[in-house]
Amino acid sequence: MMTWPEHRLAVHALTVRSEGGIDASLWEQVGARLQASAETPVRILFRPSGRARVTTTGSGTSTSVVRVNAPDDIGLLSAICRWFADRGISIEAAGIDTSNGVANDVFLIDADCDTGELAAHLSRAPTRSRKWSRPPPDIASSPGDTARRPRCTHRWRSWAGRQ
Repeated sequence: MMTWPEHRLAVHALTVRSEGGIDASLWEQVGARLQASAETPVRILFRPSGRARVTTTGSGTSTSVVRVNAPDDIGLLSAICRWFADRGISIEAAGIDTSNGVANDVFLIDADCDTGELAAHLSRAPTRSRKWSRPPPDIASSPGDTARRPRCTHRWRSWAGRQ
């Protein structure tokens, strides 16, 4: 994979294998479809489902290696590439791997990047935790006062001693 953000261009390498071989007319069809898809770009909606971890090595040099570990959701690779392109960062090479639903991608880029910002972009925003508290003292002030006590919709049964 290589990108040229100034031209808004990215190239992905494909390996094609066919038992019967691929003739020139089929290659022409593949080329025509690729060209048509480049003329009408498709934006893939990315919805992260968990937390992404992003690390980098080689910061401060002409190239950096960025590692991304994240839940492999539809559009993850596109979101990573778009993030780099929007910041004018070229991808020189990439290794893309998914194992057990987790993407383990490695990118060789031509600049430094803010790993915290990329991780936040690829992570689901944390949800607020609910605070559970006891009811105010005046609600459960006396055991016999059912008029002011909230009604419990769950009944708990003791299974101790049952066979």
